[in-house]
Amino acid sequence: MENMTFDPASLFTRHAEAEAVKEANAFRTLPSGTYRLTTQKIEYRLGSPQSPWPGAELLHLQVSAVSPERRGVLFFDITYQTLRRPDGSLDKPTKLWGQYEKALGVEGKNAGEVAEAITLYPVDAYVTESFRLPEGGWDTPKTPAAREAHAKAQLEARNFVQNVRVAK
Repeated sequence: MENMTFDPASLFTRHAEAEAVKEANAFRTLPSGTYRLTTQKIEYRLGSPQSPWPGAELLHLQVSAVSPERRGVLFFDITYQTLRRPDGSLDKPTKLWGQYEKALGVEGKNAGEVAEAITLYPVDAYVTESFRLPEGGWDTPKTPAAREAHAKAQLEARNFVQNVRVAK
């Protein structure tokens, strides 16, 4: 069989299809369910003026999420500061911080000790796979058919950590 080649200089006049590049880099989400979270990295950030929590001291967590069926990487923010929604309820970063404290047995410890425990010990968490709706907001499908319909409509998918608890 003849060895076929091509001129590498021709690569400077060619481009990959934009849709193929987009698909290759699409963020893959995990299906809704319970996962063991192990912190891989923490970044200490201030909420930008455009964020839902401008000026807040946030711990941006990168965690490995593992279940018997799937594994992936998740990113989310937590804070020791009390952040509230317009209705007065705790906002997600504060709620997750409190749940981490309880799950890791470090309730009442200073924020540095809590952050250290977060890097050392895993927790279990319920993670949802949600889709951004065209009219705004997010929908978490309750059935495989609903999930498939959202995916087929090419709605943006994202994972959300709903709660954390002691690892069992």
